[in-house]
Amino acid sequence: MENNSFDYTLIGNNFHSLIMGMKIVNKKKSSLIIDDSRINVDYILENRADEFTRIYLQMWGIVEELPPLVNIDDYLTTQDVQFDIGNKKLQITDNPYLNLVEIARKFPRLFQGSIDEILNLDEQSFNDEVSTFVDRFCELQFRFRNLNSFENNFSNSLISFPFNNLLNNFNTNVSLVVGDKSEEFLVEKIFIDSARGFYFNELSESLETIEIFHLFINLLFPFYTVNAKALKEDLFQIYLDRGGEYKKCKINSFHIPFARLENIELDSYEGVIDIDRCMIFGDADPSFDLSTKFDNHDYKFVEVNFILDEFEQKKLKYTYSSKSFFIFADKNTYGSKSPFLIGRYKNEKSLVFAIPIEKSTEISEGKIVSHIKKSFKNLLSIDPPQNYFFDYSKAFFMFDHKNLGFSQKRKLVFINNRTVFDRSPVDKVHIENIDIWSKERRFSLGNLTFLAGIKDIKI
Repeated sequence: MENNSFDYTLIGNNFHSLIMGMKIVNKKKSSLIIDDSRINVDYILENRADEFTRIYLQMWGIVEELPPLVNIDDYLTTQDVQFDIGNKKLQITDNPYLNLVEIARKFPRLFQGSIDEILNLDEQSFNDEVSTFVDRFCELQFRFRNLNSFENNFSNSLISFPFNNLLNNFNTNVSLVVGDKSEEFLVEKIFIDSARGFYFNELSESLETIEIFHLFINLLFPFYTVNAKALKEDLFQIYLDRGGEYKKCKINSFHIPFARLENIELDSYEGVIDIDRCMIFGDADPSFDLSTKFDNHDYKFVEVNFILDEFEQKKLKYTYSSKSFFIFADKNTYGSKSPFLIGRYKNEKSLVFAIPIEKSTEISEGKIVSHIKKSFKNLLSIDPPQNYFFDYSKAFFMFDHKNLGFSQKRKLVFINNRTVFDRSPVDKVHIENIDIWSKERRFSLGNLTFLAGIKDIKI
């Protein structure tokens, strides 16, 4: 690496830093990605996608001339999403009309006033019109909207939804269910909250119209897992070919006099890198010199991997597809510190459960396993496997938003006292030329508004 000064220094080697890096080099600016192993991207942001995200990334690929994003479908695998809510089982597949009918059949209260309309819809026409709307909607949001106006423009676009009466009734009924404090609509409330937890990685007592529409579309359309490894490899090569620079090393220290980052010292022979603007993409482990803090109520997912024997593999094969996510919740878990479970096949011999736990709660592996095994027996009708292990490496957070907060939150960066500066070490400082793009920065529509925020950065 010959140059020690760059227009943009991006810390963290992941999908989001790569698309940002290519946005920079396409504007004929210099970019350095520093691959510090202590920065880890959110597993959910990088490995899962909904229909909005799929189309948004395609648009990004067209505008920035990135073939891997134009052909994003080559990196996606469609997944069924199966809900077990009390005694109700619901499967979301790749057919919007059939998904709508299934949800209305299992949870008719959410579609009160629209049941006759749903039964009289033409399947092909509904699928075509809704798909066309979502395509045009995402194109409009990508081409003409910035993050600060995202909420208003999103809401205004709903007026043109082809089945507006159906959507309005769904919005009214969901708002009523979420706001009801009695147990009359408890099953519907558990379903809505579990769906939001799965699709948005968020638990909250409030729910805005924009979120309801986003949830409505997510429940109709397929859900995807992303081959993030292959996607990153292909994007990385384009980034290098277009003049982007890359360095894999640790950062020794940050030089921050007077609340502005001037340079960073690398743990390599290049030594010091002068900083104009710095962006951190991902979340730092405790040994890193910078950490962020936002005022959110955090949950952390802890994964438990159960190893299946031959009998268990055959039993579950007839119950759940190997290409499925399954979400379990009932009235006994709702409102607790671990309100639902998310299960998935890691491979044919391993079934993984992710359980959300309040960040402030002390983790007891024994209690977690006991909780999962009880649900396992009740919901899967087989005794839980005896062999299991915990995985904390893919933990992520969910936030209890009090409001949407689409505008960028003011970042608060903590600096560890062990870092040496030209002046006395400080506990915390606002740094004006660092942007933090971590899971703590995520907005209420999950990956969609996270991507929109990155796109909105002015180069």
